[in-house]
Amino acid sequence: MFRVTSLAAMPEKQLDRWIKRIGLLLFLGIIAFVAFYVTDHYNPIAPTPLVDRQITAAEELVKTTPDDIAARGALADLYVSDKRYADAITQYDAIIATGKAEELARIGRAKAEEALGSTDAAIADWTRVVEIAGAGEMAAVDPRLALAYYRLGQLSVGTGDATAAIDFLSKSLTISKTDADTLYALGNAYVAAGKPDEAIVMFKKSTAFVPVGWADPYQGLAAAYTAKGDTAMSTWASAMAMIAVGDTASAEAQLKTLLNGPADLDASMGLGLAAESRGEGQEAVPYYQHVLDAQPTNEAAMLAMARVRPVAPLASPAASQEGQN
Repeated sequence: MFRVTSLAAMPEKQLDRWIKRIGLLLFLGIIAFVAFYVTDHYNPIAPTPLVDRQITAAEELVKTTPDDIAARGALADLYVSDKRYADAITQYDAIIATGKAEELARIGRAKAEEALGSTDAAIADWTRVVEIAGAGEMAAVDPRLALAYYRLGQLSVGTGDATAAIDFLSKSLTISKTDADTLYALGNAYVAAGKPDEAIVMFKKSTAFVPVGWADPYQGLAAAYTAKGDTAMSTWASAMAMIAVGDTASAEAQLKTLLNGPADLDASMGLGLAAESRGEGQEAVPYYQHVLDAQPTNEAAMLAMARVRPVAPLASPAASQEGQN
């Protein structure tokens, strides 16, 4: 066996040959490593996307077991996720034809039909879902029934039938009482029906459940107040929408014009929230205090003040003893 300690005893020419051999081996090793790394990390042939592989596997499963409803439903759902809505509808059609899992298949098909703009077909499917789910023992709390009513309401707004939309969305809200999306949609339906007062109630409830980061309900409020001719509150609502999208500077400038006017307290709450969103909680204190001075039981202002008011540190035992002396 060759040992490193034997290099000292080699003739100079032989030692030089060994050094060159070792250098060549190291060079070839580096080349091989780089080639492996490039091949492993830079493949000019892009890998097949995961959803494509899943669809291929699901298609094969459906071919081999065409009566497997679950497999066909999974394939349909994958088609929807890949925006292959017509292919998805074909699979949902096959499921519905069996008379099994009809409710789920109709929900899936209705979503695909909506994506394709087939409003009448979607309405028919959602109506059938209402018939199926409405007859169930758990109808009063069934989220699928709530979804069907919600979609029917949204589609009715789209077709210009605000009265039907209000009816459907109200039924959905009866099941999902705290769903902010349904409250917001119902507000829009009331606006479309020319009932701004009812719309304002719905929009304000939706903002109570999602108070920050969602501009849509405030934009709805602005539209409803404009319909009522209430310029001050419309200005407040549009400023709150600005806060929701992060434009606090514009919102604060707009809200300050409302102070000492009919929207004074709402503007003060808005200015407090704007300060908080900037990370300046202490700047919000005077605004919240102003609201509490006028309305001592205002829950929103009380909660806001609890967030921003500094908590006094507990006195140390030594300080307490010193105070007693």
